[in-house]
Amino acid sequence: MLGLSAQVGAQGRALGSFQQMRPGGDFKEGAHANQTISSFGYSYRLSNRTEIYATCSNMQVTGMNAGVNSQIISTGIVHNF
Repeated sequence: MLGLSAQVGAQGRALGSFQQMRPGGDFKEGAHANQTISSFGYSYRLSNRTEIYATCSNMQVTGMNAGVNSQIISTGIVHNF
């Protein structure tokens, strides 16, 4: 898994991540269901304790369960007490 974040302006932050799961322990396609997930997003700080965010993720599966792909969009708000 690799994750990155970068400050964008005074209040924003760009987010990104890349993940791979190889149950067989190798990078060959075969009987195992390998997954690759890439995500990106953006968060915006509304105040010192509150921020909103939006992310988009794409998952691709190869091998045994090839073709089982999905896309996820999420939004939310975080408030720290």
